[in-house]
Amino acid sequence: MKLDINSKVLKPKGKFDIKKEIFSWVEVIVFTIIFMSIFMVVVFRMSPVDGSSMEPTLQDCDRIISTNIHGKYDYNDVVVIRRKDDTTLVKRIIALEGDKIDIDFDTGSVYVNDKLLSEPFINEITKKRKDFVGPTIVPDGHVFVMGDNRNHSDDSRLAKIGMIDKRNVLGKVIFRIFPLDKIGKIE
Repeated sequence: MKLDINSKVLKPKGKFDIKKEIFSWVEVIVFTIIFMSIFMVVVFRMSPVDGSSMEPTLQDCDRIISTNIHGKYDYNDVVVIRRKDDTTLVKRIIALEGDKIDIDFDTGSVYVNDKLLSEPFINEITKKRKDFVGPTIVPDGHVFVMGDNRNHSDDSRLAKIGMIDKRNVLGKVIFRIFPLDKIGKIE
């Protein structure tokens, strides 16, 4: 006896249920949205740049991505900082805890631990003192930050901002996502 393969008729296992299919897709979409939301809050954060204090590195209205997964910050890192009023600042770390910071406002020179900083990223040399009195030591658990557009930046030179508690550093800026013609890594 020969078996005729063509004689078999495949029958569906069950009736197609559109409600189950829609529910399944909604479930996947909701799970994906929840997962991505948690991922974006815990690992990455998107923030706007407000103002011109970081020019030429960042411009007003740029959109940036920061991360806090490494938890350690270093000299020249551009960081997002949470202020007491829950607004954010974007600034560059100039000095770390225990460092001596001094600024010569006549020459515009910034010194950390008595060494002149090389700052090719700044818009102009530092001429505005604000409330800064130096030399001063950065306290434990804090960083000293400044904007790249030094004379148009509210930063650690102002008493109302001062040294930044590292617990208020939300993350290191790693990428600009907007405007699209400037998309890329931030140095």
